[in-house]
Amino acid sequence: DVEDLEEGEARAAAEWHASLLQEKAMRADGHRWVGQRVARYFEQRAVPVLCSITKWLPPDGDEGALFRCVHDDGDEEDLWEGEAREAVADYKALLQLGRQGRAS
Repeated sequence: DVEDLEEGEARAAAEWHASLLQEKAMRADGHRWVGQRVARYFEQRAVPVLCSITKWLPPDGDEGALFRCVHDDGDEEDLWEGEAREAVADYKALLQLGRQGRAS
């Protein structure tokens, strides 16, 4: 039905526009985690994916801060503040394990 197609196209255009505005509002400075190395764990992978936080979007109303995470393989994802905090802690834990392994 043409009307449904137009509604779907309008929704897609609105989502695309919102993502452009979000991208424009993201900052590459002003937060201690920008530039921070992090580790992400995924169910389908036995080893963590190493990444860097490259940008962030300050909190807006009820929503917390959002962080752009760029994986070493080039993939990207946005993490909510709690997810980013967990990824920072996971990377620090990996570093600690590495230090303990070398000390043994």
